[in-house]
Amino acid sequence: MRISFLAVGLFWACSACAPAEDEQNGANRLSEPTASQPEGPQLADTGVSKTNVDTTTNASEVSQRPAEERWLAYSNTATSITGDIVLAPTRLWAAGAEFPLSFVKDVNDFGGLNGKVPARVFEVAQAIDPKLLNGNRLGSGAENPTRWIVLWQFDQGNSLAMETFEGEELPRSIYDPGHSGSYYYTRE
Repeated sequence: MRISFLAVGLFWACSACAPAEDEQNGANRLSEPTASQPEGPQLADTGVSKTNVDTTTNASEVSQRPAEERWLAYSNTATSITGDIVLAPTRLWAAGAEFPLSFVKDVNDFGGLNGKVPARVFEVAQAIDPKLLNGNRLGSGAENPTRWIVLWQFDQGNSLAMETFEGEELPRSIYDPGHSGSYYYTRE
């Protein structure tokens, strides 16, 4: 399996990490990866700096800078809670809300839907859990805000998985206590 950072230095690209089941049957509609992907890590660091955006805008209104990536909501969960998102090394914008992020670590063996995947773990830098689309939240509200966001790419870097977690423990799997949501996106 080939692992590489994107040019913006945000995520691992992993084509062997795709959810297999149809979301309408309880999981996600994205296709299973092929086994023909080359192996070996490919890492790069770009040293991207912080950016600021007016938090009253939604992801579709945020003007993209080179260090930002816009992802289109694909799964039912993403469509109904976050809508399209914009990611930067230190920020996530979703449904008019801004989540400040702090990089925690890269992991080679995060427990995803179809097994272990290389992923990037972020901590939400402020204890916030604003209302997003349809009055939904990433976490369970002010008493249990989303603390961790885990990201990985699949489908040759064309799709993104975002897992959200509450609680003190660094997440290692989608089956850990505190897992609050799975969201899937595609490239613009």
